[in-house]
Amino acid sequence: MKKYKAVIVGGGSTWTPGLLKSLCERQADFPLEELRMYDIDAERQAVIGEFAKVLFAEEYPELKFLYTTDKAQAYKDVDFVFCQIRSGGFDMRMLDEQIPLAHGVVGQETCGAGGFAYGLRSIPDMIQIVRDAREYAGDPWILNYTNPAAIVAVALERVFPGDRKIVNMCDQPVNLLESFAKALGIRRQDIIPEYVGLNHFGWFTRLTDREGNDLLSPLRERILSDGFLPADAAERDASWLHTYAMVQTIMRDFPDYVPNTYLQYYLYPDQVVARLDPDHTRTEEVRNGREKRVLTQCRQAAAQGSTRGLTIARSEAHADMIVEVASSIALDKGESFIMITRNNGTVANFHEDAMVETVARVDAGGVTAAPFGRIDVFMKGLMEGQYAYEQLTVDCYFEGSYKKALQALTLNRTLVDAQKARADRREPALLAGAEMKLIVNADDFGLTDGVTLGILHAMEHGIVTSTTMMVNTPGAQAAADIARRESGLAVGLHINISLGSPLTACESLTENGKFQKPSVIGTDERYKEEDLYLEMRAQYSRFLALTGRRPTHVDSHLYVHQIFPKVSRALRRLAEEEALPVRDMETRCFPRVYFEGNFKVRPGETGAELKQKCLALLARAASQPAAELMVHPAFLDDWLLHNSSYNVQRTAEHAVLTDPEVRGLLPQLAIRLATYRDVE
Repeated sequence: MKKYKAVIVGGGSTWTPGLLKSLCERQADFPLEELRMYDIDAERQAVIGEFAKVLFAEEYPELKFLYTTDKAQAYKDVDFVFCQIRSGGFDMRMLDEQIPLAHGVVGQETCGAGGFAYGLRSIPDMIQIVRDAREYAGDPWILNYTNPAAIVAVALERVFPGDRKIVNMCDQPVNLLESFAKALGIRRQDIIPEYVGLNHFGWFTRLTDREGNDLLSPLRERILSDGFLPADAAERDASWLHTYAMVQTIMRDFPDYVPNTYLQYYLYPDQVVARLDPDHTRTEEVRNGREKRVLTQCRQAAAQGSTRGLTIARSEAHADMIVEVASSIALDKGESFIMITRNNGTVANFHEDAMVETVARVDAGGVTAAPFGRIDVFMKGLMEGQYAYEQLTVDCYFEGSYKKALQALTLNRTLVDAQKARADRREPALLAGAEMKLIVNADDFGLTDGVTLGILHAMEHGIVTSTTMMVNTPGAQAAADIARRESGLAVGLHINISLGSPLTACESLTENGKFQKPSVIGTDERYKEEDLYLEMRAQYSRFLALTGRRPTHVDSHLYVHQIFPKVSRALRRLAEEEALPVRDMETRCFPRVYFEGNFKVRPGETGAELKQKCLALLARAASQPAAELMVHPAFLDDWLLHNSSYNVQRTAEHAVLTDPEVRGLLPQLAIRLATYRDVE
């Protein structure tokens, strides 16, 4: 029997372990000679990859295996490409959820405005994957289950029309079949389904057993009386349990068919929005649940050299489906699955070019949908709107059209309001019109010569627009000399009561003549507000003397004015006396500018992760009329290396802030770089 070569694109996904286990369990049905994993995130993929080595040593020892970030190595001569990427990662997913919710509309990764944004990111990545696979592997089968599957499938059909070797699918129908089977006390494989719709927008219209006996009626009765749970309810997060529970609500209103769970977002958008928390979305739930569990167990497997006792070492419905589809193609089985394919008359009274989700035969010739017939008026009405939304979204991507973007979102049933559609200023197509102003401020100018020079380089070659200077630090004089020479340099005052020595006799602020860090003191209880004000006044005067000009704005070292009330009041007093804007603060003279201070390197965080964080923060800032992003770029010097715990991390920030890709994102988001001079 022929053995195949396959690559998993998105090898760092937490769904990968289930797929690996399924490949082990189905060796006879889908025999592999070699398996590769490919991901752009090397560190994340390595965690999964080391788990895979242990698993295959136990269950598939003859299989050749590697994981790589080299696309040529990944795709070379493969027969099958399994695509499961998440364009933008979890940081962008969070924004896909949070930003729509901030405007009172559904925030979900595949539905509504969030799905729209995700789709615009996924389209170019999937097109490139297909082209790369064809360049290095010739003509492999591409099994795509990348979200949002509907938008991706429409786009791929336009770029690669009629390509039988691009196979689009979604795992939610098979997950639902597993849940139906458990509710009915039978096996999934013994249910013969009839299903129709668009991806995440469909219905089971008929269910029978292999003898032709009706299963839909008893299932309907069970759901209406007892509710509905996923087959693996004990392992599901709370949001998924609520999602499945909504099936009962949908069927009480529309009892004819069993809906896809995602229809809740389209039929009950206001109800969904009311229960979702913008500050704790599904992304956080995944990060703290499945994400943490899978990665922890993968590391455990690598450490102990065994998968024994680990809950992730098992196949799952989605993984089984992927392998079963691949097997049906490879061995020309002609088995039936619920697939996404061009309509071409499958649904008689619907658009020929629609990518419908329905039951189809899968064999060595590709995917052939079974004729469905006609859909009813209610179903057709809903699908017409969703079809138009999908087509316009893809139009928007290829044409760069704001008009098409607005039309798409206005038609989407999670919004159905042009004003709400305009409000979601997330993606390039939505950002025609007024640009937002972004201040990228580098703190600690004058801390050391290395910090000062690193900031200047990031201003000249990157996206940094302004800086704030410390006046009681080793490098203050050198920084001041530069500020005097460079009159156009936007320099503010970085109030420092956390490091080194004061300029005044402010005993309430010091210990043995030195400032203490906020993390040490924990509170401003012993601070005297007058001491604070006088020290700030002295630092302001020193700034004037050193630079010969007024600061553009004021902020503070280690966030002290954002942490301590006394410090905040003292700084407000100074700022209002001198008519200066203050970071993250409204004063009598100036409004508050949206502040984003999360661009810092966390322990264990890679450069790639920091870059993704930066892109996510920029996208979040784009929803504001003006915003400030706090950064700390630097060149490493001896003082910084030996006197600061945040040292090498600053060089990582510098690398991201001067990355051409980061700067290139700004016009796409309609972001104009600015200083506090521009927002006064």
